[in-house]
Amino acid sequence: MKQKFRAYYSPTPEELDELWSESIIVVDANALLNLFRYSAATRDEWLDLLRKENGRLWLPHQVALEFHRNRHLVASQQERAFGEVQKAIDESESAVRLAIDKLRRHPSVEAEHLSNLFERHMKKVRKKFKKARSGHFRAVLDPKAHAETLQAITLLYENRVGDAFDESNLVAIHKEGNERFSKRIPPGYMDESKDGDRKYGDLVLWRQILEYGSTMRKPLIFITDDAKEDWWLKSAGKTIGPRPELIDEYYDSSGKRVHFYLPRQYLRFASERGEQISTEAIAEAKSVSTARDTKSTLSVAESYSRLVDALTSDQRLAMGAVAQASWAAEYAKLSEGPTMARILSELGSPLREYIDTFSSPAMTRADARQAALISQILQMREKSQLREREESKEQEALDDDLGSSSSSRDE
Repeated sequence: MKQKFRAYYSPTPEELDELWSESIIVVDANALLNLFRYSAATRDEWLDLLRKENGRLWLPHQVALEFHRNRHLVASQQERAFGEVQKAIDESESAVRLAIDKLRRHPSVEAEHLSNLFERHMKKVRKKFKKARSGHFRAVLDPKAHAETLQAITLLYENRVGDAFDESNLVAIHKEGNERFSKRIPPGYMDESKDGDRKYGDLVLWRQILEYGSTMRKPLIFITDDAKEDWWLKSAGKTIGPRPELIDEYYDSSGKRVHFYLPRQYLRFASERGEQISTEAIAEAKSVSTARDTKSTLSVAESYSRLVDALTSDQRLAMGAVAQASWAAEYAKLSEGPTMARILSELGSPLREYIDTFSSPAMTRADARQAALISQILQMREKSQLREREESKEQEALDDDLGSSSSSRDE
């Protein structure tokens, strides 16, 4: 039975030995691009490990294409991330100072004590953040450091990049992709919503792997930071291993086993097999991958927050109901109602795109919980703003009364 259903079984010790000693090693574009995200120490450990396997490295043309298209974006994303942290520090500092100033309206020695304590701690925070930012820039983001990393990767894959498919092959693969996507056959169907031919990128990559495997007749290790279900078999929220369909497809092409690793897994198994890999490098690889895994949830939350900021109070109330939905299907049902239809018609297309995020099949329960949390925060913020407006009106009325009394006395 195992021979017929090999894809549903983990590799045997003998298969693992063959994979780690004789296999072709393919590193996906997302994993290569992480070399521009890691700290200098982790980046260098990765490069040293890949250099040791230089004779077995091979880069599909699709991977090389996506790598070169996106490498400049990585630096700008990190610069933007540091900028967002700086903005958060500035905004939180201003908010705390404003709150302490309000406390000073009431006679209290605590206000001065809190102010001094806050200023001391903020000075330390700013100093540590500045040091971290400048250190990361010198080691990773500086154009010279970026160029050195690119050069190291380029040398690794000298004469080891596959050829592009010609136009007729691509047309056939795109047609095949439409059929596979409709039947949820991996890989690539999770990218079906992407624009143009970009939706077929994973399938083109996979076809290039299959073609190379059929020529080389060797096992293959695929290192990818793509954790989506059209590459990985998942059950009850846990990743079991590569999709069985892909294991079978590679075996049919090459007569050998294919096995997948996330970057942190590859580092960990390399360490267990005697390579000098630090625990810090494994932890950082996990951290970077986790940040990528949660990106979709965070983008949904960010989109929702930006949307709500642009709505009127009545529209926010309606969107609050959307956010409280426990699942995307509930939103889809709600969006068909007349209230949401009116709101959608009033919004500009960018805001409609934010709302459409909630009806996406990719929305998870984590997304819904995140949206619900943001809704609660926004409701609390609205209540606070309403209370401040009421206090402001009371103060204006009091000022008017005082002004009238003053005028009467002057008369």
